[in-house]
Amino acid sequence: PEARACRWWNNRLVLLNDPRYQGGGRLLVLSELGGGPAGRRPGQFAFPAQNNISVPTYENDDGIGLGEVNGRLMIGMRRSMWVLSGAGQGAIGEGYDLRRVAGAAGMVNPLAAVTVPREGSDLFVWVSTTGIFASNGISARRLTSRSKTNLNLWWKFNVQKGLLVGARARVVQQASRVDFLIPIISRGATSSGIRMCLLSWHYDIDEFVIRGLAF
Repeated sequence: PEARACRWWNNRLVLLNDPRYQGGGRLLVLSELGGGPAGRRPGQFAFPAQNNISVPTYENDDGIGLGEVNGRLMIGMRRSMWVLSGAGQGAIGEGYDLRRVAGAAGMVNPLAAVTVPREGSDLFVWVSTTGIFASNGISARRLTSRSKTNLNLWWKFNVQKGLLVGARARVVQQASRVDFLIPIISRGATSSGIRMCLLSWHYDIDEFVIRGLAF
């Protein structure tokens, strides 16, 4: 199968497969043996068939990207966000907990997400078609509606109504803020094009600022 994303997590190389022929997202794991059975050198990988776990999503959903926050693996699907946690001692399906932390809030592309270091607990932040979300690996919240600057209506009438070009969205982490480049299809009376909106989230004060628009 074709891998949509991969990440080193819990001493394993985790692959998020293309689910087109599987009816849903599926994680496959390459386990590092590091001096296991005879004939394999340390650092070689085994691909045990049982070391996989399915993400129970809609049949028309698919995997987008992987991230990590506070020791947990974030699994970004197109329409939802999942988290995988566990001790990491056995196979991927043994002793692990897989659950959805955000429904109807998937990841638009792998470059539209970032892990933000914060005192006490880091946050995994990503761009969805319905807003900008953050999770500590346990729960999730919509930043664009629950921060000091409520951008929920702005997002609904400008981004969702204008059609977000998800493949071109980008997230860049700065010293004390996170910048979001949000491309929107703009339809005018005589012409149409892509409008780029630049949002900044100052996470130390939990406030959004619309820094600029370009056409």
